[in-house]
Amino acid sequence: MLKKITLTAAILFTLFQSNGQVITIDSVYQHNLFSVSLRNGFNKAIFEPVNEPVLFESKWSPIPSINFDYQWNVHPAIGISLNAGFGFMPFRFSFGGFAISSSYPIYGRFLPGINYHKSINDRTMLNTTLRGGILQIGSSSMGFGFQDSTELTYKYIGNNLNGAVSAEAGLYYLLRNNDLIGFSTSFEYVMRPIAQGSYFQGSNNAQGKIVNKGHNIGISLTYTFSKFNKRQQFNALKMNTNLSKKDAKKEFHKVRRFIDPASIFVGVGGTFFGLHAAVTDPNNFYNSNWNLGAGFNAIVEKGITKNYFVEMSGEAVEYNHGIRGGNLYNNFGYSMYWVGRVSFGGGKRFILKESNRNIFNVHAGLSINYTTRRVGQNANFSLIAGEESENYFELIGSEEYRRQIFPSIYAAIEKDFKLSRILYFSLKYKFDCGFMDVYNFKMDYRFDESSPFYNAISTVNGTTQGLSIGFKFKY
Repeated sequence: MLKKITLTAAILFTLFQSNGQVITIDSVYQHNLFSVSLRNGFNKAIFEPVNEPVLFESKWSPIPSINFDYQWNVHPAIGISLNAGFGFMPFRFSFGGFAISSSYPIYGRFLPGINYHKSINDRTMLNTTLRGGILQIGSSSMGFGFQDSTELTYKYIGNNLNGAVSAEAGLYYLLRNNDLIGFSTSFEYVMRPIAQGSYFQGSNNAQGKIVNKGHNIGISLTYTFSKFNKRQQFNALKMNTNLSKKDAKKEFHKVRRFIDPASIFVGVGGTFFGLHAAVTDPNNFYNSNWNLGAGFNAIVEKGITKNYFVEMSGEAVEYNHGIRGGNLYNNFGYSMYWVGRVSFGGGKRFILKESNRNIFNVHAGLSINYTTRRVGQNANFSLIAGEESENYFELIGSEEYRRQIFPSIYAAIEKDFKLSRILYFSLKYKFDCGFMDVYNFKMDYRFDESSPFYNAISTVNGTTQGLSIGFKFKY
């Protein structure tokens, strides 16, 4: 026991001692580095009218993504990096005063690059990067129908790899733990269009084309792991103990992984989720489905005992409702509304006793959801397509918002990755189960002008499942 206490004391001493060395951002940045960045780009599709009037207005679409980068510093001012990541590329527009958001196809990117960096002072650095590589987006098609026989189709071109180049510039700051945090802006140029489509309104012969070239501007928040402190502390530990390299490494990591059961965690992040729409259709033409949405969240956890904790979180998420039918022209979707969600619950951290390794965390609790949308009948629309062909289709739709405040219960599983003594990177899968009808969309449709209507209804009760990505700070 005395030997173990002495060893632990020696390790703790090496973790927190100061060797008197003046550390600058240049001395930290000379090693190879691994970085994680959260990027949000902004992109617009272009509506090109063939015949006036212009029916639709393009809206800026957020392009959230997470990217990973490994950099070799081949010169005091120059580095070569491998960068890869993935994100979502939505399509947003407005028609008749209503903003519509639909389809969040996933895309991946691989952009090697060359980096130039120059220190401004001991703790701040200018960082610029030029990249070139490939981008691939998932194939996806959608169609929209509106009143007055207005139709719109949109297709993501996902069959071939697409070339892309980007330029990025920003400032990096050396933290007290000798890791770096950076904020940067970038422009990404895509070689070929990523999506195309068309629109038509028969009543006034208005028509046009749609093209999305994929170009986007973006802002990024980057965390870079220098491992500078870890190298220094491990070398000091070997000097202060008689342990072998293997045993020293084992004990070193065990102490660094320790989480005080009473610790407080504060976290922020982004949420990507699917909203469930349950469809009842005796004809089985329309089907239940999940529709992608996004938002952001903040959470506070307070440890109590034996690695149990209580938590409170807040989220703002965008509900996107979509209907999928038998073919492209009978699919439609739109952004319903923003929902604020406050959750109360608790959980447990599962930690291996021998190594202090945090395997995963589980969470459960109750959520209270709120939206400002008015309760009651909100909108109606009708669609008639193919009036003079064999592809006749008529739809009468009406929507009803049933609740402004509604509950749900949640369960989640989370994996935290320790980045430094106080900073963690978090991945969380969360399932929210709703049990009260929040929104109904009634659909009366038929395939022949003289036949009776089929009746279907799509119901949203707040059931979602999704992935949260973010950072947590330990106090």
